[in-house]
Amino acid sequence: MSHKILVIGDSGVGKTSLIQRFINDEFHTYVQGTIGIEFHMFKVNLNGKEYKMQIWDTAGQERYRAMTTGYYRNAHAVILVFDLNNAESFNHIRFWLGEISTKSNRDCTIFLVGNKADLLHKITRKQINQLVEKTTINQYHEVSANSSRGTDVKKLFNTVANLICINAESPKSNSPNSSLEISPSAKVELDSSKCC
Repeated sequence: MSHKILVIGDSGVGKTSLIQRFINDEFHTYVQGTIGIEFHMFKVNLNGKEYKMQIWDTAGQERYRAMTTGYYRNAHAVILVFDLNNAESFNHIRFWLGEISTKSNRDCTIFLVGNKADLLHKITRKQINQLVEKTTINQYHEVSANSSRGTDVKKLFNTVANLICINAESPKSNSPNSSLEISPSAKVELDSSKCC
C-alpha cells in the first residue's frame, strides 16, 4: 500500500520546486508549470517496517483544477503551499481548504506551508497564526526551496512522512483542530534515491 501526500496551492507558489529540492536536492530559478498532475515515489523505514510514499504535485492553474479534483481522495496528508511574498496566494488558502474539506478524507492531515522564506515577507506571522487558529490546519511550516541545501524542505517532508507512518502503526482519530505531535523517538529514514 502506498501513502499519498498531495501538494496543492496557487500556480507559482513553488510546489514543484519544493518537491524537486526534496527528491533531487536541486533548485532551478525557472520551473515550467505543472500540467494536470505529476507524482514521485520514495520509501520510508520506521521501526523495521517499510512504507511507500507518493508525492502528488498538482497544477495550480484554474483551467486544470477540474482534472485534479479526483486526486484528493485517499490522501493521507495534504501540503497546502502559499508564497510568503504573495498576498493573493495567502488569501486563496480558504478556497483550497474548502477543496480539501469537500474532496478529501475526513482524517486527512493538513500542513500549511509558507514558501520562499528566504525573501522579504509580505504576510506577517500574526496573520498566519490567526488563520491557523480559525481553520482545520494541523501544522504550519515556513520553508525555502532556495535555501542552503533545503534543510527546512527535507525537515517538512520528513515530518509529514513521519506522521503518516506513526498513524499507520497506531491509527487514531484526530479532530480537525487537534495539535499533532511527532514522536522524537520515531526514526524515519527517507530513501529518496528510489523515487520515480
